[in-house]
Amino acid sequence: MHIRRWALLAALILFPSAHALLGQTVTCASEDGEKHYCTADTRHGARLVKQTSQAGCTARTTWGYDEEGIWVDKGCAGEFALGSGEKGDEEEATGGQAITCTSEGGGRKYCPVETQGNVQLVKQRGDAPCTHGTSWGFDTHGIWVNKGCSADFVVGVPEHPNVEAAEKKANQRVSCSSDDGRKNYCDVDTRGAKVQLARQVGPTPCNEGSTWGYDKQGIWVDRGCRGEFVVEKIAGPGQPQSCTESAGKKKAKELVDRCLQVSPATRPPCNAQNSCELIEDEIRRSCKLLGVGAPAFCAEYK
Repeated sequence: MHIRRWALLAALILFPSAHALLGQTVTCASEDGEKHYCTADTRHGARLVKQTSQAGCTARTTWGYDEEGIWVDKGCAGEFALGSGEKGDEEEATGGQAITCTSEGGGRKYCPVETQGNVQLVKQRGDAPCTHGTSWGFDTHGIWVNKGCSADFVVGVPEHPNVEAAEKKANQRVSCSSDDGRKNYCDVDTRGAKVQLARQVGPTPCNEGSTWGYDKQGIWVDRGCRGEFVVEKIAGPGQPQSCTESAGKKKAKELVDRCLQVSPATRPPCNAQNSCELIEDEIRRSCKLLGVGAPAFCAEYK
């Protein structure tokens, strides 16, 4: 009996509960002006409660958090609280709610929850892969899972990292052509991105810097160059990928227009600032509700 009690006591000391972790304070400092990490359990968010440096501490600029812990940069130093709670020195606290959602039997299931503050997967529980937009997603009704996906999610934490498999890169494929032999721009967000020629389509050579390139206006082609280009963008903490950012203004507008045509929701996610996956999921769900009276484009979302 005494052995069991000691074992239980040791377990409680060594493995504190999730509730015990919430509210803990971590001190982290960028004393040399460089980026530093401080180990912390950030699954439920983090917030600045006290700045201890003269250098400013601004969320997602000089401090933030990801799956490795809390990071500070450019001289920021402060005390950070884990989990949700009252607001500290920052204008916005970043705490979240944890929820587990499971696709039992491989079918689609909704877990009702308020999703206005964003949703992130933090731990996959089963063997079936959980892929955003394919086997899990969220809309105004809550979080949905499908195809056997079972995972823990954090709700209400803007840009919270995916602890199990954070996607560091978002790749986009773009076709661009100089059909009239003149310089032509193809609208795509190239900020913080690397663009590479994936495939030359026509006989005219596509040489970077000569007949194709990219700048803040997008990808440009010239003198008959026609090709397919891959836009590789690093999506680090604080850089959420809106549909406009990931697919370009033209594609985002097309998706938003379709979404507005079919969505019955009072606050539909038909906004180009949302991810394309979120908008397409709302189109897919709404088209299914409309049935035989759905617009012709609904056939693309079965």
